[in-house]
Amino acid sequence: MESPHVLTLLADKLQLYTGDDQFSDEQRFKQIVDYVEELINHDLRRLMGILYRIDVSEEKIKQALASQDKDQSSALILAKLMVERELEKVKFREQYKKARLKSSNS
Repeated sequence: MESPHVLTLLADKLQLYTGDDQFSDEQRFKQIVDYVEELINHDLRRLMGILYRIDVSEEKIKQALASQDKDQSSALILAKLMVERELEKVKFREQYKKARLKSSNS
């Protein structure tokens, strides 16, 4: 995965954080995928609300699910989209912070 910080951030947002910092990136991502799978099977409305709140574009969801490989589950694809979106937000915040520091130093 791209950033353990992002995975932990996302797990926290999904209220999956167990307080155990010993999770590897793979374990944390698997935890997210398993949770998404559970929501797909039992609470699709909640999953859609989470995707909306995280701000995963409906168009990206449709495209990703339409072009999914046989080897990838819908839960895996949606979890990847969630992580990608959280990573975009983290990068944007970092860029914004740098721009603010730069403008305040000028």
